[in-house]
Amino acid sequence: MTQIDTEILKPKQHFEILDGLRGIAALSIVLFHFMEIVYQPSKNFIAHGFLAVDFFFCLSGFVIAYAYHQERIEKMRITNFLK
Repeated sequence: MTQIDTEILKPKQHFEILDGLRGIAALSIVLFHFMEIVYQPSKNFIAHGFLAVDFFFCLSGFVIAYAYHQERIEKMRITNFLK
């Protein structure tokens, strides 16, 4: 069995506020879809809720890019990344 370098697997800083914002965005998306079924578009108070999808993906992209910063990805083998 191959030994994995634990230095590259150490977690980086955790942004709890980003997790909260991602959660709010996810709930907004669910609410948007529910309101889309129940009400007409003119009465939907969250009519632009679809923008939360873009916001969610932007935040997720930042979190992933930060977690696998250049120095970490250079030291990691593809098999370790896939694990």
